[in-house]
Amino acid sequence: YVPSHKNAQMNMFPLRLFVAILLSLGFGTAWTTPRPIINLHPAQRFSRVISSECSKLPRLTSEMQNMQNRDTRGSALAVKGGKADQIVKRFPPFVFALNASTKWIVTLAQSIGVWSRTHSFEGPYIVVGSIAATFLTDVLKRWINQGRPEGAPFSDPGMPSSHSLVSFFAAVSWMSTVGTHAGNVGRALLLGSAMTVAALRVACGYHTFAQITVGAIIGSVLGKGWSVLGSALHVSNPNATFVFAWTAYLFGSALFISKKMKSWITHEKAL
Repeated sequence: YVPSHKNAQMNMFPLRLFVAILLSLGFGTAWTTPRPIINLHPAQRFSRVISSECSKLPRLTSEMQNMQNRDTRGSALAVKGGKADQIVKRFPPFVFALNASTKWIVTLAQSIGVWSRTHSFEGPYIVVGSIAATFLTDVLKRWINQGRPEGAPFSDPGMPSSHSLVSFFAAVSWMSTVGTHAGNVGRALLLGSAMTVAALRVACGYHTFAQITVGAIIGSVLGKGWSVLGSALHVSNPNATFVFAWTAYLFGSALFISKKMKSWITHEKAL
């Protein structure tokens, strides 16, 4: 059997179609592929290189800036971490535990002083002054805006120390009020307690000596002035002073618990 010419052409059709597809793909690729830079004119080649390199500049600049920021943050954290590690190694853990408990001890002691003498205006009056001194310290810190020691785990300013100011305020107020009954031993205990609270803040690296000193001076002056004012008010109108002291104590305690004590059981629990 000899195939006819027409049948031979039909048998060659698949091969011809395959070759046509290959040729079309080859021409299409050659048409869409960019011309190699080596075949360009020297001026075009130079322009192509400059454009390519310039397009990389923003990305390189961004990467260098990110590397610089990471190095800066890492250095700052390393310095702070090193300073904090030195403080921790200098004092045993019970010093930090005692410092963290002072705010609770002072609050408990003042509460006992208030509720053990419910017939008097002096206890609640002193606590109201202590609460006011706490918020006054926040204002002074923002106004002076002096940083804390390097490595201190606080973001707010440190001048004056609120622990020192409030402790000396309370100590001097109680000394002026009940000092005649407690005697020299009682006054020494009150003053020694305030000094211990302030010294622990320096030992833990949370304040400088100047910050607790300024806090002690301001707190002592305010505490003495608050006591003198309370005595004058009580002499002029005892009943009104009594009602004012207890009313302000109840409202002030609620404000203090909502604004300050909430942080004592969260991010300031160990501070």
